[in-house]
Amino acid sequence: MKPFRIIIMGSLIFLLLSSGIAYGAGWITKRLTNTSGSSMNPNIAVNGSVVYAVWQDDTLGNYEIYFRKSADGGNHWQAARVLTKNTTAIVGRPAIAVMGSSVYVVWHDTTPGNDEIYFMKSANKGATWQPSLRLTNNSGYSTAPALAVKDSSVYVVWYDNTPGNFEIYHRTSTNGGADWQAVERLTKNSGSSASPSIGVGGSKIFVVWCDLTPGNYEIYLMYKKPAVNPISVILPTASTVWVMGTTEKFKWQITEGAAGQAQTGTSGLMGSVETTASSLLTSPETLRHGQEAGSASLTDLLAIDKVKIDLYDESTLIVPHS
Repeated sequence: MKPFRIIIMGSLIFLLLSSGIAYGAGWITKRLTNTSGSSMNPNIAVNGSVVYAVWQDDTLGNYEIYFRKSADGGNHWQAARVLTKNTTAIVGRPAIAVMGSSVYVVWHDTTPGNDEIYFMKSANKGATWQPSLRLTNNSGYSTAPALAVKDSSVYVVWYDNTPGNFEIYHRTSTNGGADWQAVERLTKNSGSSASPSIGVGGSKIFVVWCDLTPGNYEIYLMYKKPAVNPISVILPTASTVWVMGTTEKFKWQITEGAAGQAQTGTSGLMGSVETTASSLLTSPETLRHGQEAGSASLTDLLAIDKVKIDLYDESTLIVPHS
């Protein structure tokens, strides 16, 4: 009986070591690649039960970006597919984000001769992919991008040594990657700023990175409130002149246009308030982006029909002169 007990105990130990229990309670290990090359720098994004993974692999002779998807929480995976196909360039450090059916990937790519940041989007959960888009065009090296998504806004950060040492840069698209705002430099330090990461929560965009300015690498945080949607005044008429004490009512409404873009319709109405000019001058109404509560102060008032008012997160209403 003793040899039999030894066999049973050995089998149990083998099963324990071979299962997810050996790696911590509840953890299950899946091997996602099995190639002749090196697969490295993976990144992952999850939306409900759909899991997306990207990585770089040099099986084809030089590094390319690969993509794989699971529709059942990681239990089963579709075949890997190559998102890039370069004959001589080296690509790497991919990052991925998802919002609804849209999947976004960024990476750095040496196709232009030095590292630049590229972007690619799928609008159907990774089934097909749009052509890649180059986001940077610098004399230095743009590398190690990260991205975050909220609704139709896509935020990308990376670091670049064009100024002489590495600094953190940022670029935003407010329409799902179709158009991009100008590149924004976030740091200007004596030491190298590198390895950024980005996240969006509530009304703020957060960026972290490591920085050599203090003498050794330390972690820094930066955040800002994104540009908010404009407001349109839809009453009174253009012929009305507002003066202190007037009782004529007007209404403003939040629409979905980009900040700085004139809005006159009711498309995408998110909230509205009706009040009088006199009450605004003496006791401003309260309204914040996306809700009918907050704080605001009117610094100027001009009676123009359907004039745009920019609503800033710093809670200041400004009526621009015509």
